[in-house]
Amino acid sequence: MVLADGRLIVLTETGELKLVEATPQAYRELASARVFETPPCRAQIALAGGKLYARDQKKLVCINVAAQ
Repeated sequence: MVLADGRLIVLTETGELKLVEATPQAYRELASARVFETPPCRAQIALAGGKLYARDQKKLVCINVAAQ
């Protein structure tokens, strides 16, 4: 899980990438996308230069998450 601009970016063990509002009041999912089809995904994600790096057991992906 990574905190960026007041939001959490989370990669679940099942390969789903989620954008979540970082608030103690309640869980509020803002967006989600399946990025890996074959679980498990246990590696830590990394954010650098507006790009999110994630991997599972077989592949590495780089997703541009910079604000446009």
